Amino acid sequence: DTNKANIKSTDYIKSENLENYTINNVLLIPYFRHNPFDEKQDFYTYSLRLVVYRKDGDTSKVIINNLHMNKLENIEFNEYKKDINKELVFKIVKNNSDDTIQKSENILVHEINNINMKLNENSSLKLTINASIEQDKEKITSNIVFNFITNVRNHSIFDKF
Repeated sequence: DTNKANIKSTDYIKSENLENYTINNVLLIPYFRHNPFDEKQDFYTYSLRLVVYRKDGDTSKVIINNLHMNKLENIEFNEYKKDINKELVFKIVKNNSDDTIQKSENILVHEINNINMKLNENSSLKLTINASIEQDKEKITSNIVFNFITNVRNHSIFDKF
């Protein structure tokens, strides 16, 4: 689960795997969440969420300027653009160790699709987030690109009989 990533502030800054998703030591991790089923539609909708981490004591402003989503492969999806221009609010959280880190949890888009996306094991979507980090009158703005592929899960449930 993306929300429960056990990330130490001393580790996330150094990880080569996360370097492409970091602006000035601020880590951005977007993810999609399956919305509750709406009986008015015959398909599921998804929301786009963003978790952002920064070191404890970091006072830089983190601003999400805009986002752009488009299909890559095997998906029915209309291009989506949104201006956000929102400064994020952080809270201090403790990890399993005594380490603390600042975390911001956000819903960027409540519903990314108004059509059946016909998702399968080979579906992929590209997300570009434009963000700015401001500290000491210096502003760094960057596009961070995330390529998502579907993760199809099967669940067993009990039903009435």
